[in-house]
Amino acid sequence: EYMEVVTDSLTFWGTEACNNAVQTAVTQIVKYADQGPGSAGYAQLSKDFLTCDPLKTRNDVSTLFGDLMGNIQGTVQYNRESSLSPTVSDICATLTNSEGSAYENFVELSNNFTTLFFEKANGADSGAQSCEDASYDNSLAFLSNSTRDASNNARPWTYQTCNEFGYFQTADSEATPWFGMEAYLGTDYYLELCEAAFGGLANAPDTDNTNTMYGSDGIAASDVMFPNGSLDPWHALGVYGQTTLPQPSEVLNFINGTAHCADMSAIAPNT
Repeated sequence: EYMEVVTDSLTFWGTEACNNAVQTAVTQIVKYADQGPGSAGYAQLSKDFLTCDPLKTRNDVSTLFGDLMGNIQGTVQYNRESSLSPTVSDICATLTNSEGSAYENFVELSNNFTTLFFEKANGADSGAQSCEDASYDNSLAFLSNSTRDASNNARPWTYQTCNEFGYFQTADSEATPWFGMEAYLGTDYYLELCEAAFGGLANAPDTDNTNTMYGSDGIAASDVMFPNGSLDPWHALGVYGQTTLPQPSEVLNFINGTAHCADMSAIAPNT
């Protein structure tokens, strides 16, 4: 559902041509990946997407695909909330540029995230990244490191996802242009990553218990507002769209055209 909202957002701020361009590019990317380890396809992906080390394994490819999808996810999720980041309109302009093929445009966009956008978002002193770390082993080591580190919020966030919430951002939905990557970024891949990163955490997330404990989308509370942005991919997990709520003092606030946590910011011009 997360990626379905991302898909809707690309259409909202761009056009359907934006999603079509993604789908065409994904088809070519997967064709390269399907050639398998040690192939010319792996070498091409490594070269085009500036990976720090050559792609060696299928899990490396999954890591790369997660990063490529994540660039667009992040743009949609925080669209127009920072002048330092590209907007959905910006990325759709690149993806639909008539001077390049869909694949070439996607490569350009992804490499901009690796280099130019990184430096812009993190300050000139940070310097631009020179390569894309698509190593599964590096990602696994980062998630597996149990040393207390305030800067590593990815580990506890991922643990909660693996253990309680199960909100994996997959390519499982046929309603998105990312579905071609499903064999690499499906639920099974994330469950295997959970088991590897967290010492044999072999069971699927206990979402039934979580929903029971926290009330699911039928939370019976008083004096609560449930705000959601229509273009926030996380709104698919939120409380919205109900005609009745458990308590009369509960209020829905579904905000059209807004992204993640936009309601928590000050009013901005032209938004």
